[in-house]
Amino acid sequence: NTAIGGLAGAELDGGTGNTLVGYNAGNQLDANESGNTFIGHDAGSNADGVEDSTFIGAYAGGLGIATGNNNVAVGYAAGYDLTDGPGNVLVGYGAGANMTTGDYNVAIGFQAADAMVGASDYNIAIGANALGGEASGADSCIAIGLNALLVQNHADAINLAIGLKAGEAVTSGTQNVLIGHEAGKAIQDDNNNTALGY
Repeated sequence: NTAIGGLAGAELDGGTGNTLVGYNAGNQLDANESGNTFIGHDAGSNADGVEDSTFIGAYAGGLGIATGNNNVAVGYAAGYDLTDGPGNVLVGYGAGANMTTGDYNVAIGFQAADAMVGASDYNIAIGANALGGEASGADSCIAIGLNALLVQNHADAINLAIGLKAGEAVTSGTQNVLIGHEAGKAIQDDNNNTALGY
């Protein structure tokens, strides 16, 4: 194990292959955790029981008592509230910041999926603010592009939106396929729509 910085790995008394760099990084890791890389001020500061995870950036994986394994959070406050959700990839300023128990989500971009809380699983959000309003537990949504599915917030919503502002106004609509620049931009609570093209 390697710990560099004030209170980095302060509780660590076992485990192997942990690299903790920065003030308070991995502060709560103890005897059973291995294979983690936490770099940045308060990176993974409350993680306890987590293995094979990477938190890079100030406050990345910082507030939540992270117990889920195999997570990657890179960027300021990425995965900030993460608890027991495993296998998430969160990259960018505030990406997945409020995610707690979600499993196997991908959020890449400035504040992508940043409101996602609870059991939201298997979602893909790529682009600034993509899927940024989802806080109701939706699963298996795909939002790619700036503001794609920006305000979607419904547990039963399953939508695919690819393109700048695609599905930007969708709130509770589901089973929509919206592909193209601003495709389906005005759809709100409608279901089963397909929009292709500019």
